[in-house]
Amino acid sequence: MKRIPLALQTTLPKQPNTTPFNFTKAPVLPYLQRKVRGFARRRRLLEYLRAFSALYWFGPWRNLAIRYYQWRNRNQPLPQTARTLFPDFPITPAISRLETDGFALGLQLPEAEVESILDYCAVHGATEYHNHDLHCLALRNIVRDPTLLAVARQYLGAEPLLYSTQLYWTHPPVIESERRRIQNRKTRFHYDLGDFKALVIFFYLTNVAADCGPHVTIQGTHHRKSLRQMLSRYLSDQEAHALYPDRIQTLTGPRGYGFFTDIACYHKHSYGARDRLMMSITYVLQRQPEPRVPKTY
Repeated sequence: MKRIPLALQTTLPKQPNTTPFNFTKAPVLPYLQRKVRGFARRRRLLEYLRAFSALYWFGPWRNLAIRYYQWRNRNQPLPQTARTLFPDFPITPAISRLETDGFALGLQLPEAEVESILDYCAVHGATEYHNHDLHCLALRNIVRDPTLLAVARQYLGAEPLLYSTQLYWTHPPVIESERRRIQNRKTRFHYDLGDFKALVIFFYLTNVAADCGPHVTIQGTHHRKSLRQMLSRYLSDQEAHALYPDRIQTLTGPRGYGFFTDIACYHKHSYGARDRLMMSITYVLQRQPEPRVPKTY
């Protein structure tokens, strides 16, 4: 019998599958369930790691560790400029207020430095600048200012380490859902885990009123932390007002306005309806920073 070549053979068209798709038996559902469970486990693990980190930095041995690193004091002196931008700033009262309240006010950048930084931002057009004191002369002069370094040195009790510098814009969200998300999650009171002892200097580079997202801090909360506070670094507004009704301070000021703060204090960036440009300089007692490389986002 003569075989018909395959190319000449005809086949019936395939009939479409009219069986309804069963999502409960489809392989995609177990896959998504595994992903969700994995994400939840990673999130719990991250929370455990944060709690462990807080216990490490703020446990009962904290004061002993601070005294040890102050005694050890092997940090190399940081370079500093010959002249200060803040010749009339009272260093001793600032140290006293940092010790008692966790923050100290009274810095004011000269207008020339503010303009130089604004020009730098206008040229680069980014939202965040990390460690750009390595590129921008005005930022470098602030970081190396002898008055700022004197306060950091005396408050930390040792030669400070420059951990990082940041320059960042905050913009009010246009979408209402994003605005609510920021208010609910990103503007909560918290404290940061920088080192056994750390100091941050903030400068407003735009005018900051109550509706521009000012820095808000809770006076005197930088000392001991309870076990509950170490297990969770966050406080809601309701908890903060219930626990510290007379100690919540909102810091507003004109452009160039600056202040020192111990980041172990509870603080937050309040929601703002207008743009804000802010600079921060972080000095630490002993935690070695990663290699400082300028980054832009």
